[in-house]
Amino acid sequence: MTRQVPAIVVLTALAALPACAAEADPVDFDGRVIRDDGAATRFRLTLPAGESTGVLLDSGLRVDLVAADDGTGTVRLLDEAGRRLHETDADAARAPFAYLVCGGEARFVSPVADAAGLRCE
Repeated sequence: MTRQVPAIVVLTALAALPACAAEADPVDFDGRVIRDDGAATRFRLTLPAGESTGVLLDSGLRVDLVAADDGTGTVRLLDEAGRRLHETDADAARAPFAYLVCGGEARFVSPVADAAGLRCE
């Protein structure tokens, strides 16, 4: 009988793991992308933990958003050829953020209340 108790405890602990993963908070992304002093393109998305998506912008740039199973995530900015211009974790992106892309180089700014003041120098 005592040999079965540890097996029951292990099975109970394993059965609880998926429930913990499912309880992770979704990740909110509130971003703007400004390319060569053009108009800001804004996106606001909430992704459940474990999900990802890509946002193709009119400028040809792509923003990949990944919400990890633990409720954190990643933001990646890619150019038209798929070259990574910048990557940051979602902890930095939990506040509103912006990418300013000037001459093919990206600058990440967070927090950003209004992107109107962001300009290429």
